[in-house]
Amino acid sequence: LQFYDGTRWQESWSSVQAIPVAVRMTLHSPQWGEIERIWLLRGPQLS
Repeated sequence: LQFYDGTRWQESWSSVQAIPVAVRMTLHSPQWGEIERIWLLRGPQLS
């Protein structure tokens, strides 16, 4: 897991006062290769 603070991706998230802007998960599978998903947790609304 990686956490986006609005500027860069970080390997850990230690703040108890705020949540990250986004979370990224990368899975490596021999059958399907690299699978990456990013979830937006806060920020501008999507239209």
